[in-house]
Amino acid sequence: MASKRAREEKLDDEEERGVTPSVVVVTHMDCLLHRGNEGSRDSSGETPARITTLLSKIATTHPPPILPPRKRHLQIFSTPTHANLTDLLRVHSGAYITRLLDEIPHPSQRRLRHFSPGHSGVKTSFVSGGSLDAILAAAGAVVCAVDAVVGEKRGAETAFCVVRPPGHHCGWEGVESLGSPLDLAQGFCFVNNVMVGRWFLLFDAVGAAYASAAHGMRSVIFDYDVHHGNGTEGIVRHLLAVHDPTDGPFPFLFVSAHQYEIGDDDGTFYPGTGDIIPPSDPAYAHVINIPLPPGSGSNAFRTETERLAMARIASFRPDVIFISAGFDSHDEDEVGDLHLVDEDYDWIARRLRRVQRRVVSVLEGGYLGGKGEEPGLVTGAMAHLRGLMEPVEVGDGST
Repeated sequence: MASKRAREEKLDDEEERGVTPSVVVVTHMDCLLHRGNEGSRDSSGETPARITTLLSKIATTHPPPILPPRKRHLQIFSTPTHANLTDLLRVHSGAYITRLLDEIPHPSQRRLRHFSPGHSGVKTSFVSGGSLDAILAAAGAVVCAVDAVVGEKRGAETAFCVVRPPGHHCGWEGVESLGSPLDLAQGFCFVNNVMVGRWFLLFDAVGAAYASAAHGMRSVIFDYDVHHGNGTEGIVRHLLAVHDPTDGPFPFLFVSAHQYEIGDDDGTFYPGTGDIIPPSDPAYAHVINIPLPPGSGSNAFRTETERLAMARIASFRPDVIFISAGFDSHDEDEVGDLHLVDEDYDWIARRLRRVQRRVVSVLEGGYLGGKGEEPGLVTGAMAHLRGLMEPVEVGDGST
């Protein structure tokens, strides 16, 4: 109970004043301690500066009010409690978590360690002395966001977790191939932050109004990173395979809209997974892939999301929606070629909130640099925040 009170302290203060922030931005300075980006040229973009640059823009655009706020607003919360091992073991095997703990260097050591399989320099993942604190802080921020949005003392309508390292490539056992032709590593991911938050929701953060022990809360996870969320899909598949129907309906629907290209040698876009799920697949009812070819752009993203996903999301009737928010799908980001623009991130946030107002969004990819004056990470995330903040009319989600 003590840790939960600590996570909710500031949000409770808001509640006592009778003002509920429309969105809480959750972060932790320990996310800056991970230095895996220094391990190879390929991983060099996943830097601490991603977090500080984005937080600076958010704080400048939405400064804390001098007087008690009297309208919907944004609040930044930077002292969430670290996730604990129980949180991690709900979505990863004990063998994987043990290996992760064994291989992370002591905080006093400056050396890096090549953690995951994969050719050195090709989508490899490195850990450093500060990685464990960063990993636990990132997952803990998502737990805090769940507390804020759907806990017993709800202090916000939506949440955006500005954290690193990212998580959506990390599966039940770490690397998640799903039959990919590539020699995969983990895409800079060590713990699947979104899935940690989802299971905390089921076991810890559910108040009396939602606590159906037999059925739990139903969650949609929508991933729009330029890369397929192979780790999240792998965890959903694993949990579905071991699910006991007598415990109630399986509570997950995972949707991933991503760039998809299979070719020879270097022609396959990482991670080489994420084709459309056929009805014959055992996971068909709980996994929706929206593969988009290079150069798709806004119209294809929105059209295919509507065609393949939105009706099924609405009929799933989620109690909360999680977003894996990857801004490397932005036109200004040089990692991929989907060519999404700021308005798309605003649109998808509003679109999902028309199905379910309560949303927990978690930063995945998106990098500094690029072609414009401001990185797509920054402008896309700010547009995403607008979509999380502005009022929407909740209905059946139909267009």
